[in-house]
Amino acid sequence: GKLLAVEAENILEIIFEPSGIHCVRDSGDWKIISPVETDAEQSSINAISEMFSWINIERSISSDVSEENIYGLSPEMGKMIVVHSSGIDTLFLGDKSPTGSFVFAKKSGSPDIFLTSTTLKSNIEKSLFDLRNKDALDFEKNNVRSFNLACANGKFEVVKSAGAWRVKDVEELDADQSEVNKIIDGLAGERAKEFVDERPANLQRYGLQKPAIQIDLFLGENRAKKSLLIGKKSSSSYYAKDDSKNP
Repeated sequence: GKLLAVEAENILEIIFEPSGIHCVRDSGDWKIISPVETDAEQSSINAISEMFSWINIERSISSDVSEENIYGLSPEMGKMIVVHSSGIDTLFLGDKSPTGSFVFAKKSGSPDIFLTSTTLKSNIEKSLFDLRNKDALDFEKNNVRSFNLACANGKFEVVKSAGAWRVKDVEELDADQSEVNKIIDGLAGERAKEFVDERPANLQRYGLQKPAIQIDLFLGENRAKKSLLIGKKSSSSYYAKDDSKNP
């Protein structure tokens, strides 16, 4: 039978232990509320929710509580608490089977120890970095109406006019369309490689008090502003920050 008889769309919260990561569904989208508050990687959490549509209990092993320690379940190696529209279920993770093909597990409300897919183990062991949104700047490319770019070569204002990009100077000049699109595509696809400071007390140490590069995007009819700051180099990467967010 199924490991858990619950539909993905009915799952409201998922808590991972021992990491303490707590994900909640908020107006259809997943958010992380612990150990930090941040947007979740939607595809990652959705994949975990959808796991229950196919993952099965492969074979029951024992119903003897005294044998839990034999299978790595006393104490458990980890657990996943699933809050859904019908209640709460907890899945307890044990050791891998001798062949490594399955893991031993049990669930709340039953003494049964059983074998199930190692997918349960890999999902319970996801890190905060695995599950959080890693977009350097979260925006829709088609919504960009204009942007300001400040860098070592000067300050530039680029606007979209009648479907084409123009550079504002003393007068409006035709922009290199492919160069502008390269900038926007690059920003839309750029991902954080590491989060080094969740709540920086001093941006100067990262070169972000007066960033070497700043790009301000203006989105949609109301020209909502999104800004990316880029500071000092660190090895082969650069410190950067979405100006509207803490990390």
